[in-house]
Amino acid sequence: MMKVVGFELPGGPDVLQVKELPTPILGINEIMIEVEAAGLNVFDTWFRQDIPFYRYTFNAYLGYECAGTVVAVSSNIHEFKVGDEVCAILLRGGAYAEFVVVPPSEVRRIPSRVSLVQAATLPEASRLTIFALSVLPNVTPGKTFLIHGTAGGFDIIAIQYFKHIGCKVFVVAGVDVILDDSERDHFKKNVDCLARSGSLVVLGHKIGSWVNVDLSILMKKDIKIKGVDLQYLGYGEMMRLWSDVEAKIWPLIEEGHIEPVIGRAFTFNEAAEAHRALEENNVPGKLLLVP
Repeated sequence: MMKVVGFELPGGPDVLQVKELPTPILGINEIMIEVEAAGLNVFDTWFRQDIPFYRYTFNAYLGYECAGTVVAVSSNIHEFKVGDEVCAILLRGGAYAEFVVVPPSEVRRIPSRVSLVQAATLPEASRLTIFALSVLPNVTPGKTFLIHGTAGGFDIIAIQYFKHIGCKVFVVAGVDVILDDSERDHFKKNVDCLARSGSLVVLGHKIGSWVNVDLSILMKKDIKIKGVDLQYLGYGEMMRLWSDVEAKIWPLIEEGHIEPVIGRAFTFNEAAEAHRALEENNVPGKLLLVP
């Protein structure tokens, strides 16, 4: 048996509870990981509230990313072995558990210089950074970036990455690019802050995030607006981004250019408190759940 964090009925953070379930059985082409820590993401809070548009999994077991130690490997897998320290993106969910089973395509060895707990901060934040890089226009040294929601794991990784490649970050007026994953209504302020021919990239806002805009301002400033959402990507594209993370983000971590930042690690029994902290967005750094 193993402990998991889940819920019976959707609702606020207090619906979360620790349960005992049978330890998963290793299937064909799967790896079993003993979870050291699971990362918290806003997707988890949406799923907990039963927002159907963001249901990335088909059960009530939360968690999109984790890090831990490989404890079993199916016989057809040769790239991982028992004892490997890894992190994983779980497209089926279920990281809020003591053990998970995942296909090898969702698993990566952790970068050197980071602990297993630190590694749990990296999968989704790193993948979002690479995704943002793929959709952002003309990312070159000297460009100025305004990144909203600068408390979370993605923001911290993105800030360090863009600073490393020579961009200026945290400028609050006349910027070239704004990357907004904050879920707050910054739209008008974003438009005001953009320089002429600037770009606004909005990542993964909820349904119903309505805004009013004077189109003449967009035309006068020649502003480009792009909305992107990982939920629309196919499995192949998601895995390509995950592979790019290993090639582009891991080396910078190993060289000390990017440092993972843990805001707070909560126990399973503190899952409700962890979700409240995530929704309030008042703890700088990545929030984790530790079995």
